[in-house]
Amino acid sequence: MLSWKKLIHHHRNTKNNVLKKLTEKCYREHLENGLDGYQKYKRIAIAPELLENTKETTYNIFESGPDMNGVEHPFADLLSAPYTKSLLKVSEYDGQHPVTQQLNEHFGRTFGHTIRNTQEPGQMVGPHSDTNTQFTEAYADAYGKDFDPHEMCKAIVFLDDWSQGQVLTFGTSALVNWKKNDCITFPWYMPHSTSNASRFDRPVLTYVGI
Repeated sequence: MLSWKKLIHHHRNTKNNVLKKLTEKCYREHLENGLDGYQKYKRIAIAPELLENTKETTYNIFESGPDMNGVEHPFADLLSAPYTKSLLKVSEYDGQHPVTQQLNEHFGRTFGHTIRNTQEPGQMVGPHSDTNTQFTEAYADAYGKDFDPHEMCKAIVFLDDWSQGQVLTFGTSALVNWKKNDCITFPWYMPHSTSNASRFDRPVLTYVGI
């Protein structure tokens, strides 16, 4: 079994970035097999009141450098705007929160972590793969267990209908024209990006479960 704990440790503390190499290897194999970058999943409605009363923070997801917050795309120009101006509004829902509990049941998982991120008009996030820091730390605190990265369920739930100019990409697959409550899953290693060239906010829930 691959050890996510060891992969993250090497990612943060050594120059021999095993996680980056494994991510790129899995992605190459994914492309060679002709697979889509994401998969549609059954829809789910989240009661709006469950999403309220949480602290919202605006931050640049790459502000500490891509090596701390994600495995950079191998061809990314890390000095360009998609990495230096990647602002998102973020709220977190821990493993005990009703939103996360509902998503655990929806995806058939026992533990999860959920983030609501809202991308405002004119914002973009460059291609990257996640280290799932919040989920990893929460899971370690709750169970003290390790897991294989292929066991992770990574998903997005759309909280509003699509507006023209909004797009998410997963590898070579682009996603547009979603409806509120639509849901997708994607592999842990999949490089993804998002941009909002519309006039409206783009709110989603991102979920990681095991």
